[in-house]
This record gives sequence, C-alpha cells and structure tokens, in this order.
Amino acid sequence: MYLEELGIDYHDVELVKYLAPQDVIRANLAIRDRRWNAGDFRCVFSPAVDGQILRGFPKELAGKCGMPIVVGKNANEGSIFTRTTSPSDLRRMFEAGGIEYEKYDGNIWDKCGHALSETIYERPLSEFLSGCDQSSTYVYDFDMPIPLLRLFGVEDCHMTELPVLLQMDRYRGVYLGNMDSVPRVGGAMRRYWAGFAKDGAPDISDGVECSTWPSYASGGYVKRFR
Repeated sequence: MYLEELGIDYHDVELVKYLAPQDVIRANLAIRDRRWNAGDFRCVFSPAVDGQILRGFPKELAGKCGMPIVVGKNANEGSIFTRTTSPSDLRRMFEAGGIEYEKYDGNIWDKCGHALSETIYERPLSEFLSGCDQSSTYVYDFDMPIPLLRLFGVEDCHMTELPVLLQMDRYRGVYLGNMDSVPRVGGAMRRYWAGFAKDGAPDISDGVECSTWPSYASGGYVKRFR
C-alpha cells in the first residue's frame, strides 16, 4: 500500500531512500486519511521502535525478547486527536470502524477520545502484557492534571508526559496551575528511568531516596505518576 501510494514498484524498493521528505509525508498523510475515514486508527507505518522495523507485532514478539521492559501510557491518550474533528465526522469515522463510543460520558469529543484511548492504547497494551515476561515488565500510567489543556477539553493526552520527564522548559507553560507537581513528578520519573537503564529494574536508590517499582507480575502493579 505504501509503495503504491509513492508510485514505486516493490522490486524497486531501494528508490524509497532517494525520495524527498515531502513525498514521504504526503504518502503517509494520504494513507492515514483513507484509513481514518474508514474507522481504522492504527499508525500508518508501523510497527516500529526507535527507527528499527520489527518483523512482527509487539504483542507477538513480547515474550521472545528476553529483556526487561518499561511500558505504559497516559491516562487519556486519545483526547488530543478528537478535538479538531467535527462531531459529524467523528460519528462517521467511529461507526465505520465499529468503535463503540456512546458508552462513555461527556460530549461527543470526550466520548470519542476515551474510545480512541481504549482502542489504540489500552487494549493493545493489555494484549502486549499478556504475552510478555511479566516478572521483568514494569508498567506505568501518567495521570497528571493539566489545567490549561483542560480548558480546551483535552485531558492527560498523548505526549503530555514529555515536558515533565525531559525537563523541556519551553513546553512547561501547559502545566500552569499545576507547576508545583512538575519538579516532583519529573524528578521521580527520571530517577526511575535511570535505575532501569543502569540495572534493568526501575528502582530508585541514589542516596537521597529508596523506592522499589514492583514488576507487573506483582498483582498487575501499575506505577502511577500524578
């Protein structure tokens, strides 16, 4: 499908290397729009992790990697993707994909945001966890209030953890109204991630604080950052 959109025969796949970035972006957007209009909200060119193409779906490969894993999501990943779409288009797209959204509370944007979060984040995460070695898998949920974004009906959505985790000061303005929590939550996240990079387990033991993050095998434990 991707090569067809680019006008390249699969025998000449090497030509992809020489395409202008604008052509690659155009093809991605065209395929995405066709999929979304049909109610298919999967990523256009996937699955991939850090630029490396996986030869299978993550949920099928999870139990074969033999390495510790940190995996998680934000509390309402999908809310940012629905706010810019009209109610009529949302209904058409979600009904075309057979995605149930009326069971959620709120307006049409809230309902579709929660339905999208469940469909492309929560459900795949559950499938992934069912196939991995849960004794070396550590799960988190980022659920930090963002008052400024909530004024626009957007909750703890996709990518809102990055300014906190990475100390991205130019984006910290979105946390106005909750700035006291940013250093505390961000500092804890960085120390847990550092422990994972060092020892394969996201525990804190830095002379200032000692804290253990149990694996998912410990009764389905989920670390909540809030």
